[in-house]
Amino acid sequence: MRKKKLCLSRLLPVIAALLVLVMFRTVFILGYVPTNSMKPTLEAGSLILGVRIKGSFEVGDVVIFCHGGNLFVKRIAAVGGNVVMHNGINMSVPEGSYYMLGDNADDSYDSRYWDEPFIVLATENPVGSAGTQMLPASQLDRFMLQLSMGYPNRASTAALLKDRHHVDPLSACQTVTSPAELEKLIAEVSNIYVADRIYDYIAELVDLTRSNAYVTLGVSPRGALAVTRAAKANAYLGGRDYVIPDDVCAVFPDVCVHRLILNSKARLQDYTAALILQNVLTSVQKPDVREFSSK
Repeated sequence: MRKKKLCLSRLLPVIAALLVLVMFRTVFILGYVPTNSMKPTLEAGSLILGVRIKGSFEVGDVVIFCHGGNLFVKRIAAVGGNVVMHNGINMSVPEGSYYMLGDNADDSYDSRYWDEPFIVLATENPVGSAGTQMLPASQLDRFMLQLSMGYPNRASTAALLKDRHHVDPLSACQTVTSPAELEKLIAEVSNIYVADRIYDYIAELVDLTRSNAYVTLGVSPRGALAVTRAAKANAYLGGRDYVIPDDVCAVFPDVCVHRLILNSKARLQDYTAALILQNVLTSVQKPDVREFSSK
């Protein structure tokens, strides 16, 4: 009898520890606030005991969650379907996702800075815009490219009609890459070599848009950075690890066309941003491609 009591007394701490471990694995979660990101709600160094909940959350809830292998304590600022201002542009939060912010915005590492790859796409109709309002230049400048799709040709139109006769082709869409693979591609593109002469070439093109007689506002420094990044991506798609002038020429119009603000003189003479950019490209001599064939 004494042996049983002795064994039980030794097992009780072990059982209690196991129960606590199971509870923290299944019911509770412990959060830590290392900075002033949640002031004045929570002080730096605060420990937070949370309850694991399966289900939806609401705007204003303070939650403990894992991101990038780390636990964070933040407040839900927006849920799926809400529109938030992210990096200067209006962005819709995807369904099933949450936009997290710290209560102390000046000292919080949150959804505004997480570098997970995301793409914002916006459509614009060439006509029928009565009653709508154009985005301000400061927001347009944050879109990297403007592409014009145009009409599909006859064969493509027939295929489109046929595909949608019985089923919705969107239901057959498949994942072609993952966030991790996309981050890998982004890293590889960032390592593409750009010679000093290419930087000078981009700077010269951008500078000409700012002094053009038909332009009120030319390409911004943000736009120049976008041209460089797009040129590196074009080189990567071309199988090269260095940028050549043709890479710059290939992306320059699409990167810059939505960034120009034309004056009344341009409108009176039917000058378009696309035409001005083409004139800029033809007015600047391209560097010799042989300068960039090797590092």
